[in-house]
Amino acid sequence: MDKFIDPATVYTPKDIAEDMLKLHDVSLTCMQAWRAKEKAIKLVCGDPAESYAKLSEACIRGWEYCRPVVVVDGTALRGAYGGTMLIASTMDP
Repeated sequence: MDKFIDPATVYTPKDIAEDMLKLHDVSLTCMQAWRAKEKAIKLVCGDPAESYAKLSEACIRGWEYCRPVVVVDGTALRGAYGGTMLIASTMDP
């Protein structure tokens, strides 16, 4: 299966449904294949919502080790999780 070797290849629900039919003789709708892909990604990479929540906790704890802040900027995130991304720049010694 050469499609798994190249990380740039996008494995779509249609590809999943076709492979399941070809390899296991099981017919899936595109929605079933999409749900299966989402569950597989969660099993391999973890739940994105949980990771997102942990990210903010880590950022807050990281401030303890920062030098005085020189510049802070923020931008609104328009994705599944929303929120604001803050960028802080400090000076090196």
